[in-house]
Amino acid sequence: MLTTADLIRYYEATGQRVTRTANAYWYSPSPMAWSIFPYRVYPPVDAADFSQLWREHRGAVIARVVRQSEVRSSSTRAIYVCAADHFGIEALSANTRSKIRRGLRSNVVRRVPISVLATQGAPLYASTLSRQGLRVPPGWRGQWERICRGASNGGFEGWGAFHNGSLTAMLLGFHFDGRYHLSMINSGADALKTYPNNALIFAVTSAVLAEAAVVDVSYGLESVQLGLDGLDSFKVSMGFARVPLVEIVLLRP
Repeated sequence: MLTTADLIRYYEATGQRVTRTANAYWYSPSPMAWSIFPYRVYPPVDAADFSQLWREHRGAVIARVVRQSEVRSSSTRAIYVCAADHFGIEALSANTRSKIRRGLRSNVVRRVPISVLATQGAPLYASTLSRQGLRVPPGWRGQWERICRGASNGGFEGWGAFHNGSLTAMLLGFHFDGRYHLSMINSGADALKTYPNNALIFAVTSAVLAEAAVVDVSYGLESVQLGLDGLDSFKVSMGFARVPLVEIVLLRP
């Protein structure tokens, strides 16, 4: 299980700043924005935290907070989560079960050193950015290697799906605060016909839910980017429940 110090090392190694206010730790995914850590139970954050953030970080313009109270009546976003008592292949649709089984027949899913993902996974990283309509930066290979170095230093786990010995899909995972986070999930467009994503997500989720310390598994927040409805639908089809939450985005006064 990762500690706060591990996550700090990861964020800092990938070029993001980290700070602490009275009630929470924050990281900076972009120069002017701050978000609280990906907790399972998010800590209460109040006016004192925001005042400290604005005071200590002059360049801060946006603060993003997630709250899990009030969710049913005023939810603005959602997170996709599954727990052991709600996950299993028989609970999935016949179509999804077929894709998972075909994926597992065609691909071998296993834990791999993150150094392997760093060297073999860069094309999958670029392919996924392109399919999701995101800009592939000029230094995408170096960027991916930095992400992997940070994940390795932070104690993350590497997982990969291999078809005939070639890496077809991968993810970086970490266990923090009782929740296992599926992060940086990437796959190659030319291998999608073998259903590597189905195989990878199912195998990893099944494996980590068997660990006593894992309460649940997160597949990340609902996307706010237009055109990614299919990704959110995929998460639901794989057995992840859409759990509403309140996301508050504050602007500097």
